[in-house]
Amino acid sequence: MKDFRQQILTQAVTGKLTARWREGKDLNFTYDLKIEEIHARKLNPIKLRGKDFFENAASLYTLPPSWKWVRLYKLVKDEKNSICAGPFGTIFKAKDFKETGIPIIFLKHVKKEGFNFKKPVYMDEEVWEKFHKDYTVNGGELLVTKLGDPPGEATIFPVDFGIAMVTPDVMKANIDNNIILTKFVSYFFNSSSTKEIVSEISFGMTRLRIDLGMFKMPIPTQIL
Repeated sequence: MKDFRQQILTQAVTGKLTARWREGKDLNFTYDLKIEEIHARKLNPIKLRGKDFFENAASLYTLPPSWKWVRLYKLVKDEKNSICAGPFGTIFKAKDFKETGIPIIFLKHVKKEGFNFKKPVYMDEEVWEKFHKDYTVNGGELLVTKLGDPPGEATIFPVDFGIAMVTPDVMKANIDNNIILTKFVSYFFNSSSTKEIVSEISFGMTRLRIDLGMFKMPIPTQIL
């Protein structure tokens, strides 16, 4: 299944997947401009700090005529905290962990094979209500690990799980599925080519990590 997913992603970004569909169609559209217009009208625009490591990432390979490179942060919903990591460490306290309450998503739960809520831990519901609601996931969000070897492992939070919250070591993104599918973005994060990029931009002496600047990465997008 892992090899099959990689083959589909490779065929998609090289144009083989939609070659027959493109025959006889006028693909001279300005999709990248439409994305820029949508992004410019957002009431909650994303502002990502840190160095831009991806200025030349789009030169990794040539895309088919119907595809465009678009920065990931421009592909999320127009919502507050549509891209964020869990709460800052000083307000994320182990004493607030309970046996029931709001499920907490740790690194161990985010696997490319799928979301795996093993060894559950919960946040005190009153503490969540007061301090941590901005870090809530409701279902369908992209989850990405900030730590790992390399970091950047991605999965989709199940739509039937109920609400939960991410930790400081897990990033979440509410992808706008009217523009691009969350599943495609997840495959992109887990692809071998993206892993190579992530390993080069990761930082840290004892354990490699990335930050929200990861969402400055351009991703191949297509309109059908």
